[in-house]
Amino acid sequence: MRRLRVFGAGINAAKIVDLIAWQFADTVEVKGIYDDRRPAGAKGPGNLPILGTVAQGLDEVPRHDVDAFVALGTKASAKSCEIFLALRAAGASLPSLIAPSAHISPSVRLGMNNLVFPGFFFGCEVELGHLCWAHGGTVVEHHTKIGHNVLFGAAAVIGSFSALGSHSFFGNGVVTVPEARIGCGTLVGTGSLVARELPPHVIAYGHPARAIRPVRAGDEVPVEEDVKRLAELGLL
Repeated sequence: MRRLRVFGAGINAAKIVDLIAWQFADTVEVKGIYDDRRPAGAKGPGNLPILGTVAQGLDEVPRHDVDAFVALGTKASAKSCEIFLALRAAGASLPSLIAPSAHISPSVRLGMNNLVFPGFFFGCEVELGHLCWAHGGTVVEHHTKIGHNVLFGAAAVIGSFSALGSHSFFGNGVVTVPEARIGCGTLVGTGSLVARELPPHVIAYGHPARAIRPVRAGDEVPVEEDVKRLAELGLL
């Protein structure tokens, strides 16, 4: 039985706790949650205890025989990356959680701290970075390269030989043609069709998808300055 402590007590943490109870009850036990918005001793998702602040978790997890999973919200994904890097530097274990009913080709290369929901499909020779979330019903076709901190909504279809930049977000039902190129820090809106490529650091949607405006603070992907800073820290 793996013992796990979660960073973050919002919606993403609730998804983690629920998925573990559903798909990993025999192998993973969540011991508690670290969060900066709720006091120690309060209850978080799944009625689990808040163990302390994020800073306390960064100190405690590497000193205990437990795994960690970073699960802050999408609007705080840059902070998630920073916590992930700090835990990794301290030698903490950051496993990926892959639902048994997800379909993962044997040649797929997976990073750490990824969450893959039931019904997801990864094809041959797909590369997936760290801190990615993959919701059910999505298909990523063969020989596609995916960066770090990428979120897939439900029922997206990513064509073969595509390259998806780090810190990007693909809404429900997004479709890309084969060999699509998506820049870092780009959000593709629900139901959009990516017909060739999209630049970095934009909000894009439509048929075909086109850049509508630059990413701004408060969007569900990091702003350009945060992406550059994370790249300097080694996560691009």
